[in-house]
Order: sequence, then structure tokens, then C-alpha cells
Amino acid sequence: MRNHSTLDRQALDQIAAIAHRLWCERMKSEGWRYGDRVNLEDRTHDALVTFDRLDESDRIAARRSIQCMELEHQLAREISYARGPNRDYVLDEMKIGIKVVFCPDFMVLSLEEVLPNEVGEVEGWHCSESAELDTIRVLWADGSSGDYPANSGDLARWDELI
Repeated sequence: MRNHSTLDRQALDQIAAIAHRLWCERMKSEGWRYGDRVNLEDRTHDALVTFDRLDESDRIAARRSIQCMELEHQLAREISYARGPNRDYVLDEMKIGIKVVFCPDFMVLSLEEVLPNEVGEVEGWHCSESAELDTIRVLWADGSSGDYPANSGDLARWDELI
């Protein structure tokens, strides 16, 4: 097997340990428990231990699984550091009076394209039970108000339009 991994051994072990912990959690949720050997009838498995207590052959198997899945590349592709005026809003930046522009479907406009009735100001917001920004209430230039999901991309930051 050809290794295309760019991970160093420490990082590979960390990811393999996380994957192993998740495997253990799944096995336990399915009724498995630790045993000196695998026994399908009793649902015992000798690998239901922490990663550092696994036999070296099992740690190698876990590392190879991570490498074969090219998990590091999958993880790198999944991370997105959004930029631009209609990226998701976060609680730390919320202030009454922030100017926003309605830009449905992530259609970022230039300032010249913005119509006066598409400009509003944040007049409040709501958070989920986990303290994540959930909705933003906007007062529009025509006097109407509306609630918008904080992560919909429909509201662009006025001060970041070009």
C-alpha cells in the first residue's frame, strides 16, 4: 500500500485514537463490552480499551484505516473559513444598528446595485439554547421588520459591500 499521507505520526495517532474512541462508543451502544477475546455470542471484544492500551497490531490497523480513507484530505475539504459580506453572522459581532442588505441566495451586490428598500438595520437577535446566534431581526427602510436565520446568507454586511 502506497502512503500518500502528509500527517506526521503524532497527528495520525491522534486521529486514529479519536476514530477508535468513536468505534468503542458505537460498539458499547450496540451492547458490546470488554472481554479478553472476541466472543460474538457474549458480545465481548478485546479492543474495547483506550487507544494507548491496544495491541500494536490494532494501532497499526487503525492508522492504516485513517490513511486508506484519506481522512486528512476529507477533513481538509470539509473545513470552510467563510469570508465576504454575507458569511454567517456570529453573536460576538451583533450590535443594534448594524446596517445590512437583503441579498437572497448569496447574491452579493455592489453598493451601486442596492436599492434603498433593501437596506435595513439590526434591531435585535435571538439565540438558540446552546447560545448560538439563531435569528436576526431587521428593521427595513420602509418601516417593516423581519426575522432572518443568522446562517442563511440572505443578509450581507453593508460596510463590506464593494
